[in-house]
Amino acid sequence: MLVDRTRPRLLLALVIGLWSLATFVQGFAGTFAVLLSLRVLLGALEAPAYPTLNRVVTT
Repeated sequence: MLVDRTRPRLLLALVIGLWSLATFVQGFAGTFAVLLSLRVLLGALEAPAYPTLNRVVTT
């Protein structure tokens, strides 16, 4: 897993920053296709949150 190969706190900060940016950009989506692709990106950026938070709390 990516969280095993990197520092968890750095990965968490990066993922949260990118997730926030994707959330912000959704407000400017002009078409449904753009909004849908941004929602998929948002889901992909949410995926590492649970394992990364688990690693941060347990180490």
